[in-house]
Amino acid sequence: MSSPLVTGGCFALKSKINGKYLRYSPEKEKILEVSGEDVLSPYTRFRAELSREHDGHVHIRCCYNNKYWVAREVNQQWCLMGDANEPQEDLSDPSCTVLRHEPSSVHVDDVKYVQLSDAHPTEKTLRAGSLLLGNKDKPADEEDAYMFSVINLEGQMLLPKHVCFKGDNGMYLRARKVEWDLNYLEFSSDDIADPTVRNIIHTNSDGTIRIYLSHYGKFWRRSPNWIWGDSNDTTSRNLDTVFRVLLLGGGKCALQNLGNNNYCKRLTTEGKTNCLNAAVPTITREAQLELHETVLSRRIYGVEYRFKDVNIHGLKPRTFYTKTITNNTSGPHKNTLTISYSVTTERRWDSNVSWKLGVTTTITAGVPEIAETSVEISSEFSGSYTWGETTYDKVKQSNEEQIEVPAHSKVTVRVVATEGICEIPFSYIQEDILTTGEKVVTKMHDGIYRGVNSYGFETQINE
Repeated sequence: MSSPLVTGGCFALKSKINGKYLRYSPEKEKILEVSGEDVLSPYTRFRAELSREHDGHVHIRCCYNNKYWVAREVNQQWCLMGDANEPQEDLSDPSCTVLRHEPSSVHVDDVKYVQLSDAHPTEKTLRAGSLLLGNKDKPADEEDAYMFSVINLEGQMLLPKHVCFKGDNGMYLRARKVEWDLNYLEFSSDDIADPTVRNIIHTNSDGTIRIYLSHYGKFWRRSPNWIWGDSNDTTSRNLDTVFRVLLLGGGKCALQNLGNNNYCKRLTTEGKTNCLNAAVPTITREAQLELHETVLSRRIYGVEYRFKDVNIHGLKPRTFYTKTITNNTSGPHKNTLTISYSVTTERRWDSNVSWKLGVTTTITAGVPEIAETSVEISSEFSGSYTWGETTYDKVKQSNEEQIEVPAHSKVTVRVVATEGICEIPFSYIQEDILTTGEKVVTKMHDGIYRGVNSYGFETQINE
């Protein structure tokens, strides 16, 4: 699999020197530091975007607030910070966000060190220990301090905790005693509320998972390639019990068992029918699984926006109304002009880490909007909402203006404003009702709100 630092995509960086992850640090003025414990947090996830002007270079943005990496001088030392609202391609600009990475010449292929491009007079290198930008020519005994393992997270989101899987035959995967009373998994249930289909996801620090089969009270395990629900191992040391999830879109995923690196598929052989088997090196039709949450309803409330991390960008002028009035007479002419136009706003509540799957959801939250140079809560939304979906609100505006047009001239009337995008991370409370009737309340910190609105409306009259 290609590195996302080459192709673009989501990733994490794990330090060779201390085993911790590179982390956006909001409590330390947005500096990047190596202190993250896992990739389960939006602080340790980043996204590379290929530079449009410089081949082999990238911009990197923090998944937490969608801001870009940029070098800043802090206390007479260069630091990388997640602090730029938009990418800057100009290599001569001090706020340039263009970077490149270089593979290590002495370590395995997935280990990299990150280096700033020629955007600055002296090339600087990201140091894993202090995250200061030091000289490129480093002593050999300090080389490890510059080394990172690139953890490819593209197509990988944190799965919901309570889930079940549906096969390409339209049946849910369920616990089933097959062949000498062994705990197999079989695609043979047609009811999402069937107690034998329920699983609980346990996520490891690197984003891989173990799957706990509720009916048997045990973890999934590969043996030899069949997947059984029979493991009491509570660690991730046994790779036969560890899986990597690849999201395929449309609510589908693929499960790769790390014991043999094969994908799990529906298989009929050796006296078993439609059972789960880590059988194929590619994602065939039978290996494409529908992922469903065993949740009947969901409520989102207690939304807390972190305004100090707001990202305002994409500002541009917009004209909402234009009309030209001509006066061909020898005297001035007054007109009463009715000005009518529509204003559309966009809003989206989403997660930058976790995946939510079509559960009937209601949300109560304030609606942030750009107002001049700040962001303010303009109203409150409460009602049914599809998580991650962009909604549009169109409002008609109308007012009257007295327009005087001088003799033998014409005037143009315009209504103009500024349109912009605001992105704000937020925390929230998620309350789920499971198919068992159990209520599960979780405090989440991975929300990202995106809104598009216009502000500063002005009527301009030009002769």
